[in-house]
Amino acid sequence: MKNLIPLCLGVLLFIACTPNNHEQDTPYAVINLSDKVTEVKQLPLSDAVQEVDIIPLETTNESLLSDFIDQIEVTDKFIFIYESRTGEIFRFNRNGKFLNKIGKRGEGPGEYTYLRGIQIDESKGELYAITTANGIYVYDFEGTFKRSIIDYNSLNKYFSSITNKHYLLYNDHFFFTQTMPFVKPQKKDSIWSVTVVDKQFQIKNSF
Repeated sequence: MKNLIPLCLGVLLFIACTPNNHEQDTPYAVINLSDKVTEVKQLPLSDAVQEVDIIPLETTNESLLSDFIDQIEVTDKFIFIYESRTGEIFRFNRNGKFLNKIGKRGEGPGEYTYLRGIQIDESKGELYAITTANGIYVYDFEGTFKRSIIDYNSLNKYFSSITNKHYLLYNDHFFFTQTMPFVKPQKKDSIWSVTVVDKQFQIKNSF
């Protein structure tokens, strides 16, 4: 038993002196909050970004925004703002000039009751509106309704509840994501975190 005590102490010292493998060189700005976080007095924005642009948005009778702003999407050419109070999407250019509104609440063709969020495909000039009861609607940047991709019931079979955070549009491909993987009762093999879908929003591959 006495011989085990020095051995245990040696193992503990070895573990304590082992370098942290997570602290590796990375091209991204890293803010380490795991050690002495109470002693950190400043977290300079310059450590995380290279440039900051302040863009005043044009204020007109058509472009007045309330404080019910749910989402802001910035692309190379435009700024899109979804305001939940009116249910409208505002489009500005990168200089802040108001261009037009997209989408409208109602029960007519191309109208919706409420939006969960938006996704932008600037290469195609299309905006995808994720609605709570109508599925996903597609508009062009001028605000013209183009088509419906998938209805609400078809979307609902993938998720326990539908939110904007379930969707990612990247490099002309749509992805579904889950905040937490879950099992649908009718499918025992349905645990996934990220999945790729085709243009009809049918799952092609899950991870």
